[in-house]
Amino acid sequence: MLRRREIDAQRALDHAAAITLQRAYRGRLGRIAAEDQRVELAEFISQIRAEEAIAEEEEYWESHRMERLAREVAAFVKKEA
Repeated sequence: MLRRREIDAQRALDHAAAITLQRAYRGRLGRIAAEDQRVELAEFISQIRAEEAIAEEEEYWESHRMERLAREVAAFVKKEA
């Protein structure tokens, strides 16, 4: 009878240890997945901002044609010199 209780106690201890290990491992996997999502979101936001900056610059030059021409002429002269 005593041996049976020892076996049951050891099984309960093993079970609790296994649960603790699983909880720690699943937590690690969750943190890794969250980090991957943060990186993906940051890259997406960066891409959107770059596209918006290009669009805003093009919009600016469309409404400031003389400045654009002056810039292009200055770049051409600098290139030729």
